[in-house]
Amino acid sequence: MVLRLDLNERISRKKQLFYARPKDYDAAKKTLASYCNISPIQLALTNGSFHALDLIFGSLLRAGTRVFIPVPTFPFYEKFEFSGHLKIEKVPCFDAMAVMKSLNRLSASVRAIYLANPNNPLGYGFTKTELGNILDKVPKTRLFVVDEAYYEFCGITAKSLISKHKNLIVVRTLSKAFGLAGARIGYVIANPQIIRRLERLKGPPYTINHFGLSLVAQLTSSDFHEAQNYANEINQVKIKLTEKLSAAGIDFYQGLTNFLAIKTFDAKKVTGRLEKLGILVNNLGNYTDSHRKLKNYIRLTIPPYSKLDWVSRSLLVSLVAK
Repeated sequence: MVLRLDLNERISRKKQLFYARPKDYDAAKKTLASYCNISPIQLALTNGSFHALDLIFGSLLRAGTRVFIPVPTFPFYEKFEFSGHLKIEKVPCFDAMAVMKSLNRLSASVRAIYLANPNNPLGYGFTKTELGNILDKVPKTRLFVVDEAYYEFCGITAKSLISKHKNLIVVRTLSKAFGLAGARIGYVIANPQIIRRLERLKGPPYTINHFGLSLVAQLTSSDFHEAQNYANEINQVKIKLTEKLSAAGIDFYQGLTNFLAIKTFDAKKVTGRLEKLGILVNNLGNYTDSHRKLKNYIRLTIPPYSKLDWVSRSLLVSLVAK
């Protein structure tokens, strides 16, 4: 028995949720480093990927730094716009080619770049070779952040480029393929110098969800295989679902993720119809910086195979009947 009298926690309850200790953090870190086939000194844990991006852009960058972000994308940057901490250079981009062209025209004043690979909410992405070519052209003084939230679904990662490009940071999450969104665990892969800085900025181990750290520390190779099998299943279901949509003449963005951005006649009506049928989808007309091009699009998470028929029937009925 261990009597925990070090962090001022209540100890009289039969079932307790304690703060995380260094050994909890280190155990989870070791497990994820093994999964990523890297050294633990190249990895830091955070309260989800949003926390990771908050640390990177809020603490590693000085106030007033110009950051290039192709939009629409994961809207973590809204906080920095609102506070005025960073100068966000948002460029509308709806495919990888548009992003590449924009990167070739970057002003010298831009000191950081954020790319979601694949993109959310459109699903387009870059190959490892393309990322390498971009990094070769980017000055080493520019921070380059690649958000790989959907890595398990596309299998593309910039991880191996870190040894050559010390300015590269990769951010991932356990919310998607692993189904641990509520555990709030994300992680950063970068060179050890950046990792040490982020861990100092992050603070003590108890700033991270103890429940989540415990879950991660207990993951085994079987769990990693299960997550990849799930991702493979979703990719197969996506093929079948896109075939049904194409046959019905419905437009959508074909992507590398576990979702589809689908065009509707009225996103609000379709979202409401699907909700009445017991299916929740995201109205992209409300998505940050969608520039009205996505006004009548919805984002649908690809269901497992067992739900495909129900979802596809409900979707087609809701999309076709005006």
